[in-house]
Amino acid sequence: MLPSSQGAQSIGGAADACAFARAVRDNLGHLLKKYQLRRTRIFFYGPFALAVLLGQQLTAVGEIQLFEYQACHRSFHPLIAHSRPGCCPRCGHWLGSTANETADPELELAREVATAQRMSDFLQAGQKKLETANASAFPKNMERLLNCHFAGNVAALARFLEVNRYSVLAWKSGSHRPTLLSLADLSLRVNVPMADLLGTRLAAEDFTLQTGGGGQPSRRRFVSPPKTDLEKMRQVLEAAANDDVFPNPSLNQLAIKLKCNQTTLQRRFPELTEKIKERHQKYCAIRIEVRAKLFRSIVNSTVMSIHKAGIYPSQCRVRESLPKCVDMREPVAQQEWKQTLAKLNHTAV
Repeated sequence: MLPSSQGAQSIGGAADACAFARAVRDNLGHLLKKYQLRRTRIFFYGPFALAVLLGQQLTAVGEIQLFEYQACHRSFHPLIAHSRPGCCPRCGHWLGSTANETADPELELAREVATAQRMSDFLQAGQKKLETANASAFPKNMERLLNCHFAGNVAALARFLEVNRYSVLAWKSGSHRPTLLSLADLSLRVNVPMADLLGTRLAAEDFTLQTGGGGQPSRRRFVSPPKTDLEKMRQVLEAAANDDVFPNPSLNQLAIKLKCNQTTLQRRFPELTEKIKERHQKYCAIRIEVRAKLFRSIVNSTVMSIHKAGIYPSQCRVRESLPKCVDMREPVAQQEWKQTLAKLNHTAV
């Protein structure tokens, strides 16, 4: 189905695009219902919102499988079936209008055309070449490519082909065979026809590595650590050690704030770190003591109020009357409850 006119002005805006999508949806739904198709595969490239719209509107007429092109930073085959509509099959992120900002549309289009041409040539003339071959030469060709151009480094070949290294090992051993798209991508990268990869024993000079393909951006394996600002570290530690910061922070909190390790602070400033540790320990001890006194006061007042009401202050009644911040399982609360019952001449039950 095509728009009413050809050229760049065939779809004038969002309204025309949605109208065209609805027309495609109606015609597609009519054909699906007419021929009672159980499964339909739709290949699309372009505005992802329209593709998702089609996928949602056609769910009532059978199983719809959408095959889409993904355009994130990780290179992959132009078409893939293992994906959700509108999402990248590799990373799972949404493929919106901002997903393809860094990609060169001309290079992507040229690569797609070259891949399609390879597949077309293989489907037309590949069968005749493969009929004369006694066995598949693909494992031997992969082994020769690996040994002659990558010095037996499986990881390097996997990075060049942008596949998992276990796929390379499986292809080399002959336990697995590449898919049509994988074979087309390999053929494009080594500049060898697809039929020759499968049925002809190739020499090392037959492979011409194409380094200009859309590859994954290079990443540094080791990232240099950030520079250490000793003066800033000293100022923060002195402020924490001289009561300028409340509550008193721990050494771990200061290390996170300075984006370094505790061992770095202890090695660079041993006296300040020891002082900060002592202050933080005292601060934690005061907090524990204050919390215990608060628990004792609340439990005591709760037991006395229940006793004055003429009811035995059992543990269950006290627990129900206590605020949520106080837990009767705390040893301090248990001890205060028993001591208060003893003062009231009650036995703990």
